[in-house]
Amino acid sequence: MRDYELLCLLSPEVDEERTEAVLTRIRDALEGSEAAIENVDHWGKRRLAYEVNGHRDGVYVLLKFKANPQALAELERVLGLTDDVMRHVVTRLDEE
Repeated sequence: MRDYELLCLLSPEVDEERTEAVLTRIRDALEGSEAAIENVDHWGKRRLAYEVNGHRDGVYVLLKFKANPQALAELERVLGLTDDVMRHVVTRLDEE
């Protein structure tokens, strides 16, 4: 398994309940692929450098997890189908 980091930009209209629902969908997608989430960091609402989908603000969530490369396809599919996710990026962390 490799170390990854997922940064999600959620719509500024999401409340705490909807944020948890998105995180539950991400957890289900990862755990279904035998991945393990190590850390979830809520950054909260921040001002964006430019407009995204007509919004000037967004809610950031950073997740660190261990997964096989095959698990990323399912994660990308789930994130693409989730309406509250405006942008996301998955980065493989260097092995040190």
